[in-house]
Amino acid sequence: MLLERALQLLEELPCIGDAHVHLVEGQSLQGLAYELAEYRVGLAQVMEIRAPVRRVASLPRGLLERAWEASKSILEKLAPWLLEHYGDPGRLHAETIIFLSRFSGTPRRGHRGPGARLLVYADPVPSAGPERVPEEAEAARGEGAAGFKLITTLHMVWPDSDSVGAVFEAASSLGLPVLAHAGCDPGIWELPAFCAYGNPARLERWIRENRDTPIIIAHLGGYSAAAPGVFTEEAIGLARRYPNVYLDTSAVPLEVLEVAVKDVPVEKLLHGSDYPVVEGDDPGRSAARLAAALLAAGRSSRGVLERVFYLNLEEIAGEECRPVSPM
Repeated sequence: MLLERALQLLEELPCIGDAHVHLVEGQSLQGLAYELAEYRVGLAQVMEIRAPVRRVASLPRGLLERAWEASKSILEKLAPWLLEHYGDPGRLHAETIIFLSRFSGTPRRGHRGPGARLLVYADPVPSAGPERVPEEAEAARGEGAAGFKLITTLHMVWPDSDSVGAVFEAASSLGLPVLAHAGCDPGIWELPAFCAYGNPARLERWIRENRDTPIIIAHLGGYSAAAPGVFTEEAIGLARRYPNVYLDTSAVPLEVLEVAVKDVPVEKLLHGSDYPVVEGDDPGRSAARLAAALLAAGRSSRGVLERVFYLNLEEIAGEECRPVSPM
């Protein structure tokens, strides 16, 4: 009954925005725009990931083994299936490299033709060091990037490092927003030692020093198969303390959404799907989950839904979410 009502409310909206999608290997921006239109998504932000495969592939075997052993007691309680699936550190490392191979550079000009309007957030490669970030950022802006995607887990840099600070400085100087991944990631980043790279609390210094820069913290801070909502409390705290901090709801299960939507001002929430990275999920399902959570929390007025599903995104992006029809 709740889901049926949520779907009905979504149908009444003129447009759905998606703050967090990806372009994966073998896909084109035009093809992605058409796919998103099937879910009535008229405006979406595409996250580029330039995965540092060699950096991750060269991790010492001893380091991986120590992280694996240190994580066993935690994962046996939270997600024993994960230990069973990977079996040993060698297989975990190999599957991590396979996961990273799904991503490559994204055309940064975006897409403004038929289908969804797509804005690309470029990966400024913080793992290359703080001295390289300004050059990468300038190049990305010149190629049409609408913002920067900061993924400290895959790049294995701490959120409070100088490299990340350089990304924020570049975004501020160029007048662009930053979307920061928060939480774990598939592969080695499900181990607590590596998941710690995704703690958004360590972004606070840069948020405080760049208050005019819109900052979107992805996944409500809680991306994780083993521990969904792992850093959601930290992300919500930042959104409450800083007017320029927003939270996207991509790849967030219903149980985490139901808790978060009670505590986060609707002006800070952005619908996101993480499409097509999460197997078996899509913008239709993610929008229905979010609408159901808002409905359960008593926050399902037309004004609230419009703000969460497209108005907040329009204000950050400076672009209109146009109504679209299936292609």
